[in-house]
Amino acid sequence: VGEIHNVIAIARSQFVDEIVFSRRPSTPGVLSRIIHQAQSLGISIRIIPSLAETLIDRTDVQYIDDLATIAVFQARQRPLSLFVKRAMDIALATTALIALLPVILIVAIAIKLQSHGPVFYLSKRVGHKGRIFTCYKFRTMVANAAAMQGQLSHLNERKRVLFKIPNDPRVTTIGAVLRKYSLDELPQLWNVVRGDMSLVGPRPSLGSEVNQYEADHLHRLNAVPGITGLWQVEARQDPSFETYIALDRKYVNHWSLGLDLRILLRTFAVVFRGTGS
Repeated sequence: VGEIHNVIAIARSQFVDEIVFSRRPSTPGVLSRIIHQAQSLGISIRIIPSLAETLIDRTDVQYIDDLATIAVFQARQRPLSLFVKRAMDIALATTALIALLPVILIVAIAIKLQSHGPVFYLSKRVGHKGRIFTCYKFRTMVANAAAMQGQLSHLNERKRVLFKIPNDPRVTTIGAVLRKYSLDELPQLWNVVRGDMSLVGPRPSLGSEVNQYEADHLHRLNAVPGITGLWQVEARQDPSFETYIALDRKYVNHWSLGLDLRILLRTFAVVFRGTGS
């Protein structure tokens, strides 16, 4: 699939968790460079040792079935924390769906009464490690909004990949209210229950956006996408794509259950202030 000099770029694009060298690279410095880059991305590195090395009583030799390997660098694994995160997602999202059912019904009726078209907006999004899933939202725009985007592209205030325009004429009256208080995101609680999304994580990207990503940008797809995240609570009104990516990378690199809880608490404050758009 490629050459040794671009193995890291290939690993990023294919969401590789571990690189195994069948032999040490003959070019000096190549292995150390790859190990350094892999460490920053959380990619594990193994080497298949020579027969002589396996005959020595080495404590760092690990077996994958019958294959002897030496772990040069192992990314930090947190299965218990990830299990707790998933359990929290299911419990909180299910509880919220039940508690907010009257609100969901009222919003659905209001959307249907105000404009022609479906209640829900369904779109294909790119999730964890490139997985495609259907993302649910309340429809906040007119039914033919997608067809109108090309005519409005010159008004885009988001730089580079993202698309957003101020006072978007495609947004309905009820849609503006839903966006202001982030109520349009409520159906995504069902995505959380299904496992497509988490309560906290990078926002799920459109396929057209991911097609424009550079290799470094793909790092944000190493986390399960979320309803809210660092960008929503720290820089929601910032039009910079670089800020958007930097905050997602920060979340992926420094994720913890404590960080998720802090983001959730800050999200409630953002929602009540009505700073959405």
